Amino acid sequence: MDIAKYASLATLARNQKGTINSRIIFPKPTNATAAPKLEKIYFATNVHSRKYQELSPTYPDKKPATINLCYYDTQGVGYVSIRGVAYECDKSESTKEYWDGWDAVYPDGSSTDFYTLIRIVPDHIEFASYNRFHVDTGRNRSDWAPFTLTRDRPDQDW
Repeated sequence: MDIAKYASLATLARNQKGTINSRIIFPKPTNATAAPKLEKIYFATNVHSRKYQELSPTYPDKKPATINLCYYDTQGVGYVSIRGVAYECDKSESTKEYWDGWDAVYPDGSSTDFYTLIRIVPDHIEFASYNRFHVDTGRNRSDWAPFTLTRDRPDQDW
């Protein structure tokens, strides 16, 4: 079942301090919200894009970029919000994890000169699903916080 194939990716803008940019991406796995163990999420990008520049670890403090992905389930009236750290994959991983769903944008597949792959390692997940799974956003809690999972290290279980 494909609940949410697309996600909104939010990154910090480079041109204005404190500004956030968002765009829709088509990640792999194509339905990370149904992955049995969410260890990493991939998405392809153009090395000339604003997105790539904002994910670059050379700005501003040479640390990997922290991002947020939000998958929205329209039929289930819910969402999964994933925060994590983004890393650019090396050529070997970029080739291995290339997915043919990206062929329309990268005509030579993983050999396309402007193709690169970004790996997101999640450390925080928020979840709500009113209709599909009957998980509330937290309105029955005093802090209204949604159901949340966190981990300190990528090798930890959720």
